[in-house]
Amino acid sequence: MLKSNNHNDSLVFDFWSGGSTLHGWDFLKQCIDRLPIGVNDPNTINVLGGIPVELRLEDELLGTEGDYEFKVTCGGRVYVQRDWIAGLTGRKWYVSGGWCSLFRRLVSQSGIAAQAFFGDLRSVDFNRKTIYILPHGLVRYEEIVNSLPLEYVINKIVYPGTHHRFPAKYVTMYITVAIVRGDYEPHIWFLGKRRFVSSAIVTLPLKLLYPQLDLGKEDLTLAYAFVPQLMGKLNPDARQKVMADFKRLGLDMRNSLFIRSHFERYGYLGQREGVDDVINMLADYGVECVGRLGTWRELGINEILAEYSSLLK
Repeated sequence: MLKSNNHNDSLVFDFWSGGSTLHGWDFLKQCIDRLPIGVNDPNTINVLGGIPVELRLEDELLGTEGDYEFKVTCGGRVYVQRDWIAGLTGRKWYVSGGWCSLFRRLVSQSGIAAQAFFGDLRSVDFNRKTIYILPHGLVRYEEIVNSLPLEYVINKIVYPGTHHRFPAKYVTMYITVAIVRGDYEPHIWFLGKRRFVSSAIVTLPLKLLYPQLDLGKEDLTLAYAFVPQLMGKLNPDARQKVMADFKRLGLDMRNSLFIRSHFERYGYLGQREGVDDVINMLADYGVECVGRLGTWRELGINEILAEYSSLLK
């Protein structure tokens, strides 16, 4: 966000209109979450006006923990701050209708007067207090509140002095979500075996999470598969191999009602060495860094809401 003393002159910039992971996938006039998000406290959902749904995911390890960690860290190349997928195990609360429906409703009801626009950030000039965005051109600012990926923004800065960098390592996640036929229990498989390309697969009961979807009386399950990869070494056959992983676990992929895949570039965040120096430098030039990617901290949605709880009051 580019802030002005006049709130009506503030601007919100993003890569594209559905840029947030929370935006979800459109399906039958509803939306499906791009990834499963469970929280420890139902009040996290209540305070936002959502309806919490309690589920308990049983976990199962196929293979060894060492081989599972090998996948998560891409062969030990990335020190992962936190394995948030492993945090889905046990008793958690999810949003009825998906986080995407709650997110979209909050955005539409926010009353934010700031104009939203989308494009490609090319440069940030602290001396002139301008940013250059294609295709919009040059924009002057008074303050910046940044929640875009820190490693992305830092490479766009026209430095007034000493360059600040940090080793921005991360794991990209190829995520596939499908609606499959069958009544499967809430479950998470951690896949250490090398014959699986996925590191984990999660199943959730569709009717409990999405009662608004009118899909008849047939038992259906929401299934997620996660494939950790490095940027520049993306597996072109990942979709086909994920389908094979689903089949190996007994999931019926025939005539699936819904399948979507996407690359979550910052699936797991790597080490934070040097990050605080960069954030402090940006603060000196009027840039406030917020959120998971803006501060390069592996935060859950409950932690993000706790940090900015004052905005909800």
